[in-house]
Amino acid sequence: MARLKYLGLALLIALLSGCLSALSTTPDEELPLNPVAGSDRSVGREQASIELTDRGRQLLESGRWEESTSVFQKAISLLPSNPYPYYYLAKARYRQQEYPQALPLLGQAERFLGNDPIWLSRVYVLRGWIYEALSRFDDAKKQYQQALAKDPGNPVAQEGIERIQNRLN
Repeated sequence: MARLKYLGLALLIALLSGCLSALSTTPDEELPLNPVAGSDRSVGREQASIELTDRGRQLLESGRWEESTSVFQKAISLLPSNPYPYYYLAKARYRQQEYPQALPLLGQAERFLGNDPIWLSRVYVLRGWIYEALSRFDDAKKQYQQALAKDPGNPVAQEGIERIQNRLN
């Protein structure tokens, strides 16, 4: 819990000091999982869901996709309004080439993220990757453009746009 508070405080300080572009290059595994707004009764479930999401994220990054999938599903069942396990479950589906299953998960993540520009940018980039894998290049380009609109310093979104433009030329 102290780590989450520290990460949240660091994010707030960075935002207030105008360092948003420095955060935009932060890999997904280093982005803080911010607490989800909820009632006092859900604090325990929220904490457990965030901890499970962090555990699943570690499994995902180590290539243990099936295990991570199970952990993310548990995190969602504990707190369905937690956007992070939806995002990471979509990422696991993407890595398993289960593209159609990933898209609705990103919709749920987007729905629960509110106005968090950094995380929304990550959602749009992942959706862009999925559209590219499905050969929906115009849709992919639109997602990368949305990602840049939310986070102008996102190099992955810029690379995606360039990749699409090179493919279409």
